[in-house]
Amino acid sequence: MTELGVGMVGYGFIGRVHTHAYLTLPLYYDPAPAQVRLVGVCDTDEKAAAKGVEQAGFEFATTNYHDLLARDDIQIINCCTPNFQHRELLIDALKAGKHIYCDKPLALNLAEAEEICQLAKTVNTVQQMNFECRNSAAMLRAKQMVEEGFLGDVFSFRTVYLHSGYVDASRPMSWRTDFEKSGGGAIVDLGAHIARIYNFLQAIVEGKPGNPSFEDGLAVHRVIDAAYRSAQQGAWVEI
Repeated sequence: MTELGVGMVGYGFIGRVHTHAYLTLPLYYDPAPAQVRLVGVCDTDEKAAAKGVEQAGFEFATTNYHDLLARDDIQIINCCTPNFQHRELLIDALKAGKHIYCDKPLALNLAEAEEICQLAKTVNTVQQMNFECRNSAAMLRAKQMVEEGFLGDVFSFRTVYLHSGYVDASRPMSWRTDFEKSGGGAIVDLGAHIARIYNFLQAIVEGKPGNPSFEDGLAVHRVIDAAYRSAQQGAWVEI
């Protein structure tokens, strides 16, 4: 069986979610498509990186992701960092010839996403995005209904994404509420899911859903960018 070494960059909440997914692969797939080895975990917080070793069994921890890129036994770089740290990591990982799995969004903004995708086209590795709502029960049911022709010709759809993460006024501010680090607050954080749902359903109608690639991540940024331009003009934002 092929062994694939993983380098996890970012061991906050979503980094732990991705790590859990690797650990449970054998429970969902028998036999598993490959043997996953959790080699290195990186976080700018030294204590968080150390937890990756303690909790998940990564072989070593570091605060410098270049330590992961330098390892020949790491084939996959998993990007679970805040949005403003994606570009540098992804470009360096592509140049290092690593396969990449990146949690949404692809980058901080449309310009960075375009730069990343241009480089990705020149690299013969697998580059995929994670938009977890794509595989939710509701989305899989919608996919089934479209494929079965139950909905007929789909011309438009409306979706609402409700999230209570910042209802608590006493919750500490984070990079998500900093425009320079998040790229745009709720429209990027939650709107990325809605934009991907739209692109996913459209791809089903066209008969080519596939797995989310960097190009899908770029398409999401284009939708978000259009929403921002509409908002700046005082128009109602719909994405």
